[in-house]
Amino acid sequence: MAFCGNCGTEISDGAKFCPECGAKIIGNGAKNCAKCGNKLEDGTKFCPKCGTSTESKKSKKSNKKPIPYIFGALIIVLVALGGWLLGNRPGKDYSLEGLAKTAVKYDYTGDFCEGFAMVRKGEKIGYIDKMGNEVIPCIYDEITPTRDDIMLENNDYLFHDGLVFVCKDDKYFFIDTEGKEAFPFKYESAQNYSEGLAVVCKGNKYGYIDTKGNEVIPLTSEFVYGKFYEGLATVVKDGKCGYIDKSGKIVIPIQFETDYGYCDHFCEGLAAIRKNGKQGYIDTKGNEVISCTFDIASDFSDGLACVWKNGKKSYIDKTGREVISCAFDEKNDFSEGLAVVSKDGKKFYINKEGKEAFPSSYDYISSFHEGLAAVRKGKLSGFIDKSGKEIIPCLYSIVSSFSGGLASVDKDGIRGYVDKKGNSTFDYLSQEDIAKIKEKQQKQETSEEIIADDAEIEYDSQSQEEQVTVDETIADDNSDNSSSAYNSSNTSSSARTFANEQYVTMYLANQTFTNGSGVDIRIDGSLRMYIDGDYAGVVSVLRYNSTSALLRFGGGAYGEGKIGVSIENGRLKLNDPVDGTTWYQK
Repeated sequence: MAFCGNCGTEISDGAKFCPECGAKIIGNGAKNCAKCGNKLEDGTKFCPKCGTSTESKKSKKSNKKPIPYIFGALIIVLVALGGWLLGNRPGKDYSLEGLAKTAVKYDYTGDFCEGFAMVRKGEKIGYIDKMGNEVIPCIYDEITPTRDDIMLENNDYLFHDGLVFVCKDDKYFFIDTEGKEAFPFKYESAQNYSEGLAVVCKGNKYGYIDTKGNEVIPLTSEFVYGKFYEGLATVVKDGKCGYIDKSGKIVIPIQFETDYGYCDHFCEGLAAIRKNGKQGYIDTKGNEVISCTFDIASDFSDGLACVWKNGKKSYIDKTGREVISCAFDEKNDFSEGLAVVSKDGKKFYINKEGKEAFPSSYDYISSFHEGLAAVRKGKLSGFIDKSGKEIIPCLYSIVSSFSGGLASVDKDGIRGYVDKKGNSTFDYLSQEDIAKIKEKQQKQETSEEIIADDAEIEYDSQSQEEQVTVDETIADDNSDNSSSAYNSSNTSSSARTFANEQYVTMYLANQTFTNGSGVDIRIDGSLRMYIDGDYAGVVSVLRYNSTSALLRFGGGAYGEGKIGVSIENGRLKLNDPVDGTTWYQK
């Protein structure tokens, strides 16, 4: 008995075609050895004549499991997945390639805070994220306060508590991270948010609002308020300061002296205060835990504070005990367990035992942030880790501290970003991109020179008008000219005042100051400050009145710092609030 090999129908012996499907029957339905042709009985697995298997090669191949192919496909998938993870690994929330495009698109890119950075295109500002995407278009104006009686800290254009203060068409308000107006703003000005609250002012009244715009501490003309730190904020009245809580209640009485109308906020549970010209520390209950015996007392950081007493500098702990004596010429606050000091003109790091952490051969060093510190060798800067190893080579003319895994840098006049492994946006810039940036910068510099010349002409004209008025007054008072001690050049210069913050920055731009010992300070047209030729950071105004201001700088070789500026006999004078060093305008 035989069966059709195509459809399985039973066929009779000698049939040449299947009666069901018509398929041709080979071997008359019999099964033959594929090698020798010997006729085989049903069920035979091997030919009895030659021993060849009766299963066809095609049948064997079709019965094999495709395991090698499965493994091959799996390997391909894993390789592809690994490549994707390498470029998009968890925790990597930035794109250097995307950020590289911002150098071409914008005139300026700032530091990141809460995942966003300010960018400027022409005279308008907007914001980008860390992927380089423009999340808020460049439609806002730069804020230039016009009040000379306000002590609010200047706007830093950074997001705080998810909001940033902006200006558009002479209207001030807060926007969120999507660029939407957060709430109707009914005040004249505001500070940045801190711990969920922001100082606002209207007329001569100050108060606080929350992130929804609710006025949680009512406006009053009695006090001037500061930012909240560790649940408390400074409050100033009649040249004295104290502290309030978030309900507006004065919890530490107004009794302490101020500097530039300002007193220190709390850091690590303590605040530096001044009484009878000397400084000490209070706790959050107002208890004087470290007596006011120091000439200058800095904020606590990493459990230690740098103090000055009778010309001696040292570090104290929170009990007031001296833990590191005055063995150094210069001292800075501790940051991440290390502090920058200098001795005999050499800068290096010390640990909390006062010992040198590791050898340093750099010209300038700065505090650690996110495990890395900016250092300078010659005219170029890079970054080292806490062992002193140079992680990012000294390739950049300007660097800032790391924040959120990125640091803004400047290379050959082009702004960019670098990550902690040394990868930078410059790796993604083509020669064509660089040429476009340089061309744009040249046009911008030409425009700024024209504006500066116009401003100088306007100021000279104003001074001449004021001088004429003064001359006429003195002529009336001294008609015989016999006893007049009037000096026209000094008087015309003395008319210079800090009418607003814009005047402070305008007077500082493109000026050089000297202290007579060969150490000069230069501030360029972009308010970048250089101390003895080394970049110290961009200058901004913390607070001011008509004749003096307190400035802030940071991001350069000297870390974060403050310096005062005042007008004396019509000329500018810089003053170090820490050691009293003075620089005079050249």
